[in-house]
Amino acid sequence: MIIVRCETGCDVRIAADSLAGASFAGLDLHRALLVGENVQGSDFSGAGLRSAYAPGADFSRCVFNGASLAACEAAGANFAHADLSKAMMRSGGFEGANFRGACFRHAAVGGARFSGAVFCGANLEQCEELDTADLSAALYDHSTLWPRDFDPAARGMIRG
Repeated sequence: MIIVRCETGCDVRIAADSLAGASFAGLDLHRALLVGENVQGSDFSGAGLRSAYAPGADFSRCVFNGASLAACEAAGANFAHADLSKAMMRSGGFEGANFRGACFRHAAVGGARFSGAVFCGANLEQCEELDTADLSAALYDHSTLWPRDFDPAARGMIRG
């Protein structure tokens, strides 16, 4: 049994030996404290991670389908190859995070801060509200997929 601490006082108990690969699907993790945690390969489908504090956490290969990451603070976190489909990421802080190969299909990112993040190979074709996110100095490459008529250079992004 693992306990995930939440600043709300409503800690969450997980029936697992490790956070990596665990199922958090549908759980309320409001203001969860996940600083530097290794939760790679976990399922957060439909979970509520609003205002979670997770700088430096390893969310690589996690599934966030329909999860709420609104106002989540995850600077420097690793979201490589994560499925962020239909995730609500509005007003989140993802500065310097790694989104290499991540999928943002219908993710809502309005007002989110991605300055210095890495989007190489990410799929942002159907990402919603990308025009209101802070993408300054974020990296992309030739394999990054964009919404129609989106100009990453005009948004201050850097091609790597």
